[in-house]
Amino acid sequence: MSRDLNELLPEARGACSLFLAECKKRNIPIFITQTYRPQEEQNELYARGRSKPGVVVTWTLKSKHTDRLAWDIASEPKNVGELYHTATLEKAGEVAKELGIEWGGTWDAPDMPHFQIKKGQIVTYKGDDEVVEQISVKLNGVVKKIDVIKKDGFNYVKLQDIKDHFIDITYDATGKLPIIEARA
Repeated sequence: MSRDLNELLPEARGACSLFLAECKKRNIPIFITQTYRPQEEQNELYARGRSKPGVVVTWTLKSKHTDRLAWDIASEPKNVGELYHTATLEKAGEVAKELGIEWGGTWDAPDMPHFQIKKGQIVTYKGDDEVVEQISVKLNGVVKKIDVIKKDGFNYVKLQDIKDHFIDITYDATGKLPIIEARA
């Protein structure tokens, strides 16, 4: 089971990052419980309550998790008292709908912790006076999609998004200083 956003396709990683940022801005206490799920794991989940003991936990063998286009969340129990707090998941679902992200809470058989996008879908958001969108950049000869915040006529990127095999990004917590190192 992976919780790593880097396991998602670039468009899903961007959508999930925007979703998490907007939830944080609105003080919706959530965290990622799963991103990518290998097909073998999906098969095991599907077998529960069918050919294996347990309760049914999924209705499909084909999941957007295996396509690297979906993520699941839970509520921060310290803030709301339970892991799958309905009101918190509903607030997160509203954020997703505003961003154009599909929320499993709207399905005929609701899956409230589940969020997904379509392959190739680019999610953008216009906040107060800034726009977040994904662009392609060539970094050390490799084309990569990164999130860009456009504000006041400038483009801003997250340092972590420019990290690759030749550029290392770390953080000196003592000096509160990002460290960017190029490797040969």
